[in-house]
Amino acid sequence: MISLERGIQLKINSTGCSKNTIRTLITLSQIATMKFISLTTVVLSVAVIVGADDVIGIPCYKADGMGCGTVAIHNNDLPFVYICGPQKTITFYLDCLCDTCCKIEGTIGVCEAP
Repeated sequence: MISLERGIQLKINSTGCSKNTIRTLITLSQIATMKFISLTTVVLSVAVIVGADDVIGIPCYKADGMGCGTVAIHNNDLPFVYICGPQKTITFYLDCLCDTCCKIEGTIGVCEAP
């Protein structure tokens, strides 16, 4: 399995809330400890549903980093924020709800509510 302990954080905004909403942070080390748990448990208290694993394993650009991407067959061509594992493949992702919602801020991937 892939070790995710680089200290990169994934920041998720709750949908339907103002921009002042407290963001839920999920560190990569937390995600690594949840590798045997369904990803839907990650989004408790966040009104975002993680889709199927159809983008897991797709090649990505920056090993051990984060990015925003789109895949024509996934999320109706809307972007998603993803974690790029050490083998330069997507190991975790979160679908965004609008075409401008995905942002990378330093080492934090943000999927903001529209």
